Amino acid sequence: GAFDEAAATLSYMSRLYQTQPAIYGKARAWLAKCYIEQEWLYDAEDVIRNMSRDSIDWHAKKEWDYTYADYYIHMGDYERAILYLRKVIKHEMRRKQRAREWFLLGQMEAELGHREAAYKAFRKVCRQNPPYELDFNARIAMTEVMASGKTKQTISRLKRMAANDNNKDYLDQVYYAMGNVYLIDKDTTNAIAAYEKGNEKGTRSGVEKGVLLLKLGDLYWEKEKYGDAQRCYGAAIGMLDKERKDYEELSRRSKILDELAPHTESIHLQDSLLALSEMPEKERNEAIDRVIDALKKKEREERRQQEEANAQQMQQRNGAVGNRNQPQTSPTIQTNEQKGEWYFYNQLAVSQGKAAFQKQWGKRENADNWRRVNKTVVSDLNFDGSGDALQDSLAAIQQALEDSIAAAVPDSAQNDPHKREYYLAQIPFTDEQKAECHAAISDGLFHSGIIFKDKFDNLRLSEKQFNRLTLSYPNFEKMDEVYYHLFLLYSRKGETAIAEGYVNKLRESYPQSQWTTILTDPYYVENSKWGEHIEDSLYAATYEAFKADRNKDFLFIIAYSPDSLNENQLLFEMARFNFTTYMVRNFDIEIEDADGVHLMKFSGFRNFDEAHQYASEVQSQANIVRLTRKARTILISTDNVELLGKQFSYDDYDEFYTKHFAPLKVRTEYLLSEPTEMGYEKEVDMKDALPRRDAEGGTDDDGMSIDDDNGGGNAVDEGFDLPEEVPGTPANDDNGFDLPDTPAPTNPAQGSQPTTPTTVDVP
Repeated sequence: GAFDEAAATLSYMSRLYQTQPAIYGKARAWLAKCYIEQEWLYDAEDVIRNMSRDSIDWHAKKEWDYTYADYYIHMGDYERAILYLRKVIKHEMRRKQRAREWFLLGQMEAELGHREAAYKAFRKVCRQNPPYELDFNARIAMTEVMASGKTKQTISRLKRMAANDNNKDYLDQVYYAMGNVYLIDKDTTNAIAAYEKGNEKGTRSGVEKGVLLLKLGDLYWEKEKYGDAQRCYGAAIGMLDKERKDYEELSRRSKILDELAPHTESIHLQDSLLALSEMPEKERNEAIDRVIDALKKKEREERRQQEEANAQQMQQRNGAVGNRNQPQTSPTIQTNEQKGEWYFYNQLAVSQGKAAFQKQWGKRENADNWRRVNKTVVSDLNFDGSGDALQDSLAAIQQALEDSIAAAVPDSAQNDPHKREYYLAQIPFTDEQKAECHAAISDGLFHSGIIFKDKFDNLRLSEKQFNRLTLSYPNFEKMDEVYYHLFLLYSRKGETAIAEGYVNKLRESYPQSQWTTILTDPYYVENSKWGEHIEDSLYAATYEAFKADRNKDFLFIIAYSPDSLNENQLLFEMARFNFTTYMVRNFDIEIEDADGVHLMKFSGFRNFDEAHQYASEVQSQANIVRLTRKARTILISTDNVELLGKQFSYDDYDEFYTKHFAPLKVRTEYLLSEPTEMGYEKEVDMKDALPRRDAEGGTDDDGMSIDDDNGGGNAVDEGFDLPEEVPGTPANDDNGFDLPDTPAPTNPAQGSQPTTPTTVDVP
């Protein structure tokens, strides 16, 4: 199994013996096998393709037949694999290995639907005198592909196999084969009985039993016995590999049935209790006595089996003691003890332990409560006086309410399932108890009707549940929703007249219901047809906006509960920090009340990097940090802030920020020292730019400084086409703290008179 080392050696041999075709061909064949076992099918294909271009030496033909068969089996190309596997069987001299290859051939023929060829292949296995387990599995597989018309003969043979003590550990497979034979003749009743017996008699919890339970569950599903189907699927799902093609469907059905079961079980249980409450006392007691007798019989059988198991264990221990040469512990445990190693350091011991566990328990999920298996509590019940129906009903009562009764009823007789009082305590005799039963039934009918319609697509059973609900419980509190689902049900069935009748019932009985509003909407048909697409497109657009570019305008927000800090003090400290730290930038401050949470918003950041630098500097101010210990700081774009607290929560944004913004590398240059807009003087003609002094000196007609050192001529050199004028933006807050305007550039020759700024956006 050391495929890496083997591949390295074989690759070296390929180079070393490249001039010797026989050795080279064998080495390349074994190299391809190594790649196949490691699931490196591309590399294996490369080796195979390169070899096919050259002639393969006849000494290496045998190895290449094995390699091709192995490769095509892994690729799932069974047609080609069968061609090479037949050649392999001709090469094979080992009888046991040849039997295994015939069995593999039979499996592939069966997978391709070649039932007769598969039957012949499995029969070849039996003729090779293989080990018992292989012979047994081949005989079982033959029953799955046999032709019809041999039912009696095959069943008799299988019954003899079931009676053989050598097969006591394989009874699940024997009865599974019986069920398959019955199904070939369309005898579903006997097939189910055989599968159920295999489930009962089977001592293992491996893949074989899982396959049996899956087949049995499928039959119950088709017969709409969903309680039994849930029982079978719930047990099978822990025994089968997830790689199976049908595992996904099994998992889907199991989840749906787990959702349905509580409601159907509640209906059956409450119906049973109500029916028992209406029975004459004599019949009721006789039914209870039958259940008690069945319980005692079951317990006697369990005790007998336990005694046999104990006797067998004692016999094994006595045999081990009597044989002095027999080790008292397993070789694996002895080896570990001698080496002083932990059990799980020994891979052989671990693999043996896994095999032993799977033999007893099957393949189980690594989860809590792994030993639990879903079980149906109540079977279908018809109160026609038949003992079986009543027995099933009372057994369901025992299963469902045993724990609650043991805790609630102090009387010893009422806690003992061997006494009548135990069962009588569960039956509703008063009006209040019956009302509770009816409430549980109506709720179960409602939810099961929805599940049958939406999850099972079984409109017949959904209609049955809803019709019983409307007839038996007309005052059900959610009757408007029942009418809505009935409208959908009959619309899907194409019975539009009946569907419209339920719309009219909604208008008459529930004019204010949301379902009435939906169904009477003139655009209902259009929305029902395209609504999902519209919602998807709106969600996609919203989410894309939520993920917008880092170069949008950003806000720095302090979110807090109003009574968690001194708001005016915080506002003053933030205003003073802005004024004393940033000479060329203005940051507007706004306080907003968002459903009881105050948001102090700081705007004026052109991108994420600026807002991030600002937030970092705020966090370095000890007085501000002290005030905002119970506050939450947020960096968010102006587009995303519209979604905050509406489509998305604050925690949603934290998760989004952590994923998309936290990993970003923030620019290192100090961005907040740059003004938002660059100001330039008005562009003038060159000849007008010459100094012109009047008699008094000073300034020209435009009010522009005419000193040589005015420093304002760079706009002409840059060549910007500038607008005439952009007014300055004063900053103030909502709480009366006047923040000084950013001072405009002034001309030294003019004293305090500002120049008229012109602006251009800086990229």
